[in-house]
Amino acid sequence: MTLFKPGDKVQRHYAAMCSGGWAWGHAVLTVHSCKVGAITFKEDPNKVAWDPEFFEHYSSPTSVPGRKDDSGKLDMTLLDDMPRAMAALVEVMQWAITDKKPTPYVRGSWLGVHADRYRAAILRHNRDAGQQASTSNQPTRFERDKETNLLHLAHQACSAMMALENTLREIEKQGNANV
Repeated sequence: MTLFKPGDKVQRHYAAMCSGGWAWGHAVLTVHSCKVGAITFKEDPNKVAWDPEFFEHYSSPTSVPGRKDDSGKLDMTLLDDMPRAMAALVEVMQWAITDKKPTPYVRGSWLGVHADRYRAAILRHNRDAGQQASTSNQPTRFERDKETNLLHLAHQACSAMMALENTLREIEKQGNANV
């Protein structure tokens, strides 16, 4: 049984001694022929690799399993598990830049607002939802903002995200990476 068949693309890793020390590199080659103990390449069919050790330095892209190291990195796709919540948050933001009366906000204008103002908005939405729930006989989390008809909870989440983003940017400006 041979390692490769004609037409396979293989990668040759090599080391060579040169005047400055060792040089390391790799080349992608196309197998011309392959027999036990000997392999030739289309790029240089006259050169035959005989040494079995030499074969260990070749790898076929089709025989090597895919690998990507994501350890220690955030899995941002976790947000994909909350499509409804993300849509509700964006609905609040979109309402603010398209439908807010008397004048819609300018996209990104929230960046110039101190995080404490958003914390205050969260508390107001919490109070309003609680007051509405006391007369509607439904859970507070189901209550909607009278101005937007969107869930108070969505407004709170949006305000929390804006407060968090602004706080993280402020920390970054201060050069303090300990969040």
